[in-house]
Amino acid sequence: MSYFPPTPTVPSKLLTLPWQLLTAPVSGTWQSICYGNGLFVAVGSMNKVMTSPDGLVWTAQTPPTPSRNWTAVTYALGLFVAVSSSGTGNRVMTSPDGVTWTTRTSASDINWISITYGNGLFVAVADTPDTNNSMTSPDGVTWTTQVGGSGSYDFTGISFANHLFVATAQNNSGGSAILTSTNGTTWTRRVTPLDTSGPRFAVSAYGNSVYVVLGDLSLFNNNALSSPDGITWTAHSTGYETIRTGLAFGNGIFVSVSADGNDTQCTMSADGVFWQYVPTPESSVWQSIAFGNNRFVAVAQTGTHQIMTAILQSTLLESALIDTRHSQTTAPIALGTLPAQQLHAVLDAYTVYQFEFEANFTADATSGFKITLDEGDLVVSWIEYEITILDNDTKSNVVAATVNSLSTTSSITGTTHGHCSIKGMLRTEISGTLGVNPLSNTGVGTTTLTSSYLKVWRF
Repeated sequence: MSYFPPTPTVPSKLLTLPWQLLTAPVSGTWQSICYGNGLFVAVGSMNKVMTSPDGLVWTAQTPPTPSRNWTAVTYALGLFVAVSSSGTGNRVMTSPDGVTWTTRTSASDINWISITYGNGLFVAVADTPDTNNSMTSPDGVTWTTQVGGSGSYDFTGISFANHLFVATAQNNSGGSAILTSTNGTTWTRRVTPLDTSGPRFAVSAYGNSVYVVLGDLSLFNNNALSSPDGITWTAHSTGYETIRTGLAFGNGIFVSVSADGNDTQCTMSADGVFWQYVPTPESSVWQSIAFGNNRFVAVAQTGTHQIMTAILQSTLLESALIDTRHSQTTAPIALGTLPAQQLHAVLDAYTVYQFEFEANFTADATSGFKITLDEGDLVVSWIEYEITILDNDTKSNVVAATVNSLSTTSSITGTTHGHCSIKGMLRTEISGTLGVNPLSNTGVGTTTLTSSYLKVWRF
C-alpha cells in the first residue's frame, strides 16, 4: 500500500541559501551542465559551450560547426560527451578537456534529450515515441541504436547509479513511466503510484541510498517518487506546482531547480521524501544543476545572469539503530544518541535540521500507542513533519497527518503490532534537545519498540 501524505503547508520562514549569481560569458539558452575531471561544462542551443574549473570563473568555448542545439552533456572515460536535438548525422560531440570538441556520428537523427554513463556504456535517450529512441556507445565515439526502448513513450531523462539505469518517460496521452535497465539496452517498466494520474516525470538522481524522481508540470500533491532499489516506488509531495527541470545530489543533500515558481525555484532534501522550499536570488528558467568542487552550480535558459552557485551541505549528525527498547509512561524514548533508555539530539540555534524516526512497536490492545515530539528547552521558528502509524496486521494507515507543532500527540488504540514513522524539518531559534516520546495511550501497560532508527541531518 502506498502512502500519499496530505498537502504540506509552507513554513512561515524559508531558509535562505548562499546562492551567488554569475553572468555567463556568452548569452545562450543553456540546457545542461555536468562536472568531470575538475571542470564544469555547460552546453546549450545555438552551439553554445562554456567551462569553469571552480564554478565561479567561466569561459566560452567554440564547438565545431555547423550549429547544433546541444541538450545534454556528461563525463566519463576521460571524455565529455554531448548530444543534440538537431543536425544531420552528427548529433554527438566529444571533448577530452571541454575546449576542443569533435563531432561524432549519431545512431539516428532524432531528438536526443539526455545522456549518462554506467556499466561500461554511454546511454543516450530521445523524447521521440519510437522503439529505437535510445543509443549506446562503449567509448562515446561509435554509437548503436538499441531496439526495445520505451516504445510509445518519449524519454524525458536518464541517470545511472548503484548498477542501475533509471529513465523517465511520458506518452502522448499524458501517462508517465519509469523504466530501468542494468545494461542500457533492455528496459523494464516499473509500476508507480503516479503512472496515470501524476506529473510528467522529468529528472532523477541517487543519493543517501535512495533513488529520487521529480515531476515536471507537476500537481500540487504527489509530484515526487523515491525508491530504495529502483523497482518499488513511493509517492511524495514537494509542495508547489512547478516545472522541476534539474536535480543533483552532493554533500549529503538533493537540490532541485525549476523553470518557474519564483520563491520555490529551488528545493532541497536529505532523504528525497521531505523537501524544503528555498528562494533563488533571480527568477529565471533554471534548466539544469550539477554538483562538483564541493558546490552546486545551476544554469538557466533565460535571465540576466544564467548561472548561480552555492556551497550547500547536509551533515548526518545522528544515526542510531535500536534493536529493542521498552517504554512505559515514566520512561519515554528520546531522539538522538543511546545512553541507557534515552535517545536525544542537541540542536544548535538558528539552524535548519531534517529528522527521521522509524520504529516497529507492540502495545497492549486496550492501552494502545501514542507518540509526541518533545522539544524540552528547544525553541523553533518553524517546524513541519509528517507522521504515519501503520497497523501491521491490517496493512492500513491508521494515522496520517502533516503537523506544524512540537506538542501535537498522535495516538491509536486496538493496534497491537504497528509501525510509526516521523519525517520532517525544523529551524531553531534557541538551542535545545529534541526528543520523541512513544508511550501507552491510556497511561498503563507497556509499549515495546523494535528495529527502530533515527537520523538527524544538519543543513
